[in-house]
Amino acid sequence: MTSGPAAAALSAALTCAATGALVWIARRRGWLDHPGVRRMHIDPTPRVGGAALLVGLLPLLWATPARGAAIVVALFFAVGLADDIAHGRRGVPAWAKLCLQVAAGIVAVAFLDVRFAGRASGPWGTVDLAAAAPVMTVLWFVAVVNLVNFTDGIDGISAATGAVFLGAAAGAGGPASDLAWGGLGALAGFAVWNAPPARAFLGDGGSHLLGALVALGPCSGAGVAPGETLPWALAAAPLVPTIVDVGAALVRKVRRGIPLATPHDDHLYQRLVKAGDSPLFVAFRYGALALAGVLLAGPVARRFGVPLAVFAGGTLLLVHLLAGARRAAAVPRTLAP
Repeated sequence: MTSGPAAAALSAALTCAATGALVWIARRRGWLDHPGVRRMHIDPTPRVGGAALLVGLLPLLWATPARGAAIVVALFFAVGLADDIAHGRRGVPAWAKLCLQVAAGIVAVAFLDVRFAGRASGPWGTVDLAAAAPVMTVLWFVAVVNLVNFTDGIDGISAATGAVFLGAAAGAGGPASDLAWGGLGALAGFAVWNAPPARAFLGDGGSHLLGALVALGPCSGAGVAPGETLPWALAAAPLVPTIVDVGAALVRKVRRGIPLATPHDDHLYQRLVKAGDSPLFVAFRYGALALAGVLLAGPVARRFGVPLAVFAGGTLLLVHLLAGARRAAAVPRTLAP
């Protein structure tokens, strides 16, 4: 069984080659995401990243004891792919996509025994969900998949933040580590085509696949023992900047009477690009925030304690938000009642 860096190298090669082939096919067939309202790109671009990631990951996923993870990843990819196929027409209604996401989570919990393990890490104790574990695991998958999906709005940002999360999971050991190494390689192979200016997008299929892979990190089942999972604190910390960004956008929608499912390009990371920052710089900015979260929740919390780690993380996030708001102050808001 291929594992570790070798798994990453194989997955990177497969994904890079698959992306190139799918980009060629998509351009010949006209399967392109065209510029328009709420679009940050200016050239028609194929949305084939999800299929390419699947090609790069499935052989490795199926070769590990955690082959059930391949089913979970494929299920969520299929949910996103349905929206990609409908893209350019009416698309899949938000309520229908949410139902499909919940159904995929239920399959993972009911048939593959996937559970949020809540593994302890240093001063962060174990999270025991007891009887609520099945329901909370489904909600965890739906939340993470949508967070990753909402973040995939500029070139390279999902790859940058996803790589940090998977890098943390790579240190967990066991089958969870194998999955993470494969995911890192797949993202690296796709990044060749997604680096600004992107020649390929993840699409909903890709963001759902990546979201499922991230959500699997702190979960047992499907061949992964609870002691081999990513500790919950290291899983949650790199997601905090995205949670704050998405939460702020949802609050603005509620305040203006806009349906929560309405698409928009008013996230802070999108406003920073509109203000003149390069997509690559913004992607690295969010990747650095995710990395800071891992370091604060890991070595900093172990050495200096949880209160200091939380205070440092909150201060860093506040500086990021204030500096971002100042930088994007002149950018018109696109959320309208």
